[in-house]
Amino acid sequence: MINSKLTLLIEAGIILIVILLTLVWAGNTDFMLMLGRVLIYSLFAIVLLFTKNLKDHTDSVLKNPATRFFLSIIIIALFQSAEWTHLSVYPAFSFSSFMTLLSCFLLYILACLIFKGRASAVRFFIIIMIFGFLESAIGLSQAFSGRNTLFGVFTLPRGWRAYGTFYNPDHLAGFLELCFFATLGLVVSILPSRERFLRWRDRIYSLSSRERNMLFLILFCAGIILLGIIYTKSRMGIFATFVGFVFFVLSFTQSRRRSVAVRRVTYLVAVMLVVSFYLGLETIIERYKMAGVDLDPEYGSRGSLWRTSLSAIMDRPLTGSGIGTYRFVYLKYQPPHLQGYYTHAHNDYVEAGVEFGMVGLIIIIAGAVVYFRRFMRRWRERHNPWARGISLGAISSILAVSVHSAGDFILRTYANGVMFSIMLAIAYNAVEMESRGN
Repeated sequence: MINSKLTLLIEAGIILIVILLTLVWAGNTDFMLMLGRVLIYSLFAIVLLFTKNLKDHTDSVLKNPATRFFLSIIIIALFQSAEWTHLSVYPAFSFSSFMTLLSCFLLYILACLIFKGRASAVRFFIIIMIFGFLESAIGLSQAFSGRNTLFGVFTLPRGWRAYGTFYNPDHLAGFLELCFFATLGLVVSILPSRERFLRWRDRIYSLSSRERNMLFLILFCAGIILLGIIYTKSRMGIFATFVGFVFFVLSFTQSRRRSVAVRRVTYLVAVMLVVSFYLGLETIIERYKMAGVDLDPEYGSRGSLWRTSLSAIMDRPLTGSGIGTYRFVYLKYQPPHLQGYYTHAHNDYVEAGVEFGMVGLIIIIAGAVVYFRRFMRRWRERHNPWARGISLGAISSILAVSVHSAGDFILRTYANGVMFSIMLAIAYNAVEMESRGN
């Protein structure tokens, strides 16, 4: 069995990995990629070596519908990275990308094994909330001051946007989406169930003074994180947060009177618009007007990038070009008017189609649909506030990042990929498990 000391060690290791990877350019430097892999492989080796009867603890891994689809992509990437298969146009680079993907899968397994009970999941969400708050605070100071340096050492591309410790504000928005909905999940987990109190006022006043103070503190952190997302001025980030927020509210207020839920969403949207206008929505609107213009002055529009990427998919429709090879393959199809060097498609799904082929892309989409349907079917059966709150926060963050990935390469950022893998584990663990501990 996994003893308590080992569980705490692995849990601390997972939290340390998430924090380290976000501190330096979201883990996308060669050193941080290597460090992240080594730490994850080491934690996994420790679990294998020091856990007795490991098979008895694999139920949470096997029951999670994400496991089989995640494993299928791992197998495809493994075959692509082997030189003798001739499936990759650059096997050495595919192998390096495979090792990164494998580390995310192993971390997902560790999260399935460790974050089973209430105490561990809540601890992780609280750490993520605090770290998201700090990232937002750093980003807001950059956005308001126009400072384009990080810690006075690293130079950022532009000022007047929230970067946090990320090189790209869009990637910071993706990370904050995960933190924001995890924070909202904490709020729901604190509130009593609707079976006990139907009115919001009664539900809040039923809490002890300590619980009320904690609730308001968590809501304050959620507000700062939301401001951080807005000031990244990420078009897809703001849109994805809105989609995730609507889903969260509609799910949370699920009742026979659907009109009540819709009315609440309308009120919340109105409040968000008023606040956004007060904060300066015109700058964000300008960013949306640029959506079809340029990625950068010397670069082309994302629509052109995606259209020309389809040619790469059609040339290798079944097997793809190999994981991690988009930057090399696209040079062959890049039209003359698109200047610059594209390392990513700015769309995780298009990039997956190029690298994994239609087979891999279908597996990813089918896996997402099956995971979401099974999760929602199980979630509707739950009445425990903790199970509903934590799992709803996790699935909303997964949904938001999945939407955001349609307009950027959010999951190609190592820190976001790691966080996303952990959320896949926690969401289904929470919806399946009863609360344990205080």
